[in-house]
Amino acid sequence: MDFPLDKPFPLVDFLAESGIHSVLVVAGDPPQDLAHPVHPARPLEWIRRLKQEAPELRVYGAFDPYRAGLRAELEAAHAKLEAGADGLFSQPFFDLRLLDVWAELLAGVPVWWGFSPVLSAATRRYWETKNRAVFPADFAPTLAWNRRLAEAALGWLRARDADAYFMPIRAELDAWLGGLL
Repeated sequence: MDFPLDKPFPLVDFLAESGIHSVLVVAGDPPQDLAHPVHPARPLEWIRRLKQEAPELRVYGAFDPYRAGLRAELEAAHAKLEAGADGLFSQPFFDLRLLDVWAELLAGVPVWWGFSPVLSAATRRYWETKNRAVFPADFAPTLAWNRRLAEAALGWLRARDADAYFMPIRAELDAWLGGLL
């Protein structure tokens, strides 16, 4: 939404000059500042466009296991791959059972699986309200629970030689992942 589709992408040269070889295309949340310009381009259009303007660039699309039903989100993910995405990044997972379902549905697709700690009731409400995330019944907004999930996730990832990113929002990285990596 930050860039108009009717003009060349302004960052292509900057990316090449900076040695940046991969980008993630996401729609993002609407800006809080209503004066901020917003363009009606969708990620699918930008994936296609970036692959045309900079075919050497690895372009990733995002998928959100909570946004819509499984079928609709799976179709959206495949549309991004058909548009030229080299792989996908997920919204953070909080339950490995749901991760298993998505890993099966996206078998053979390069995916960066996301994880983020949730350390307060307010943060949980944010994820549930803003992102429609679901948490397992045993969830607790504690560092101990989040470390157990991270440890289990790392085991899951290693067993599958899978990729991940960790998003330590409002968490000390050492406290959350120290000794696990």
